[in-house]
Amino acid sequence: MSGLEPAWADNCQAAITLLHESRNAPVPQMLDLTDAALRKVVDVRDGLIERLRQDGENQCEPLRTTLGSINVALSEVASVQYPGALDRGHIDTAAEVLQSLLG
Repeated sequence: MSGLEPAWADNCQAAITLLHESRNAPVPQMLDLTDAALRKVVDVRDGLIERLRQDGENQCEPLRTTLGSINVALSEVASVQYPGALDRGHIDTAAEVLQSLLG
């Protein structure tokens, strides 16, 4: 599970669910759902960063790799609303990245 704590895994799963719900929703609802998913992923990112700071850099390579994947998912979710170009394809990519962390 890529070193995810249970609360982080729960947030990833909740974000995946929100992203799947948003995929075919009308634009206003899609934006609300992707915003909610983004907040879940940010919570995971913040937890990973806090853990890395606590544990020191030498023994946390798996967490650093997981953080890299979380950052990719964040970028994809944020890209859905890129100014001038609403692209739902980023929803699928973000969900796939998060799912890969859950196994």
